[in-house]
Amino acid sequence: AKIIDAGERSIELRPNAPLNNRNKTVGGQLGIDIERMLNHELETLPKAAFEDVRGRRYLDMRTVRIVTQGSAGQSFGAFCNDGMVLEHTGTCNDGVGKGASGGEIIVRSPGGSEDRENVLIGNFALFGATGGRTFIEGEAGDRFAVRNSGATAVVEGVGDFCAEYMTNGAILNLGGFSKGYGNGMSGGFAYQYDPDGRLPDMLSQDSVFMGTLTDGSVEADVHQAAVKQLLEWHIDATGSKKAKGLLDNW
Repeated sequence: AKIIDAGERSIELRPNAPLNNRNKTVGGQLGIDIERMLNHELETLPKAAFEDVRGRRYLDMRTVRIVTQGSAGQSFGAFCNDGMVLEHTGTCNDGVGKGASGGEIIVRSPGGSEDRENVLIGNFALFGATGGRTFIEGEAGDRFAVRNSGATAVVEGVGDFCAEYMTNGAILNLGGFSKGYGNGMSGGFAYQYDPDGRLPDMLSQDSVFMGTLTDGSVEADVHQAAVKQLLEWHIDATGSKKAKGLLDNW
């Protein structure tokens, strides 16, 4: 209401208690409400909103910042919309960012865990997402970015079937991975840090093209710039030591 009625340009919300696994689809209703109010109810455009060439109204970047902690339930950040930032310190169950169309989802490590054991989110994150950015300062479960159709994400480890059925968008994984990488993938870009050369054995060779950043091609230069940009965004969002180490020792 402060954004819509009072004309403020930004607002920060902090729940008065940590999230637990009964708190499902955190931020989902807000994303839906923003879309409904801006494009179907309001006659006057709020100060924090814009209108694109198609006539769709949307909030400016980082207009609504929601800061949480604890152990969130399923579908944290589902339907995340333009202008929203969901900033969580702790863990999340399955379905993070499901159906997201814009905004940012940031999941930071609460600390107290070794990198190899730092699993922060569950399975099928970003299922069907069409936009927005997601930054995870730790590992995800299976099927990370399954059916991703436009979201950008950085994560620090995944399980089986990463980027399965992905059609668009870009993801960068800085940690471990396993079988079925890119199964049925038909579009977008998946960047993988692979110091041990394991990716060819895990990659779905019948559905994706594989390249490197070191073959001297124009394409390699373009993708190298993209990876550096993703690392910088990840550091800005999470302060990731792993991302800093890669940039410092490029």
